[in-house]
Amino acid sequence: MMKKKNILYIILMVISFVFTYLFIYSGCNTLVKTFVNYQEKSDLGYKVYLSENDIYDSSILGMNKKYIASLIDQIVINFDYDILFDRYLSGFYSYSVNSSVIAYEDDIDDPLWIKEYNELLDKVEVINQNKIDMIKISDKVSIDYQKYKKIIDDFKSDYDIDISGYLLVKVNIHMMVDFSGLNNQVDDSREIKIIIPLSYDTIKIDVINDNNKIDSYYEFTTKSDVNYLFLVLGAITGSIGLALLILIIKEMIEISRRQNKFDKELKHILKEHSEIIVKVDRLYNKKKYNLIYVDSFDELMDVYKKVETPISFKKMDKKREAIFLIIEDDNAWIYRLVEE
Repeated sequence: MMKKKNILYIILMVISFVFTYLFIYSGCNTLVKTFVNYQEKSDLGYKVYLSENDIYDSSILGMNKKYIASLIDQIVINFDYDILFDRYLSGFYSYSVNSSVIAYEDDIDDPLWIKEYNELLDKVEVINQNKIDMIKISDKVSIDYQKYKKIIDDFKSDYDIDISGYLLVKVNIHMMVDFSGLNNQVDDSREIKIIIPLSYDTIKIDVINDNNKIDSYYEFTTKSDVNYLFLVLGAITGSIGLALLILIIKEMIEISRRQNKFDKELKHILKEHSEIIVKVDRLYNKKKYNLIYVDSFDELMDVYKKVETPISFKKMDKKREAIFLIIEDDNAWIYRLVEE
């Protein structure tokens, strides 16, 4: 049977190897979170340029007004975008403006058809390594309103389909940059939308811009240098676990040797003396006899030769013990074969 000492060794060994794994894994795979903070500001403005008319004193109208569609000549869109990081960066950024004429019948979210146009082709700017910490964009485009309104009007006239339409203008900003001291690359995009109705007599222009962020950040998880303290601790706990494993193996070998010795000796006795040994289910009542313990089976055989009484035998499996007994009158001779 396994002793309590061996069970304790096994528990301590398992604990040691678990700590060994944790220390070595942590020492070789130390992950560090790094944050690159940034402040982002985006602004879009527009002016509506009117054709000659007798209604307005000025030929230019500002933002957030209601406009007479037939008087609109050009819509000039000015856009600015700034993003400031707390680290230097390198890489490139680009921006462009495209527009889409979108026609629909009843559901604005279910277009009948879409035609796309380029208002400003991609402009690419390369960022010098570790010299700047900011991306700054400022530009403008001019939208020929009547050109796009005519597309909707002509379609309605040509196909006799009652549709509505609007012009969706998108300012697209894309960056692909690296930050100083980090190997992680950021590939990110921004978008500003302007919605200009094309099928009503009077219109209002909507701007959708949610690219203004304060105290925002990019988060990176990087692998740091090897932690040698953890590796040393892992080696120590591993050595302890290995030493305990060796002790357990030695003890198991010893237990196996003792068990083999016990089984071998018991088998030999039962085989050699089967004619005089009787296996019993219950042993005697100790209180009725004068108990005499002998040290070997040979001594018990000497008693047998004198009294010529069969030898009772019972194996105690739980204790790994075999009891051999000779009873004669008030005396009981006992030999106990016990696993060491």
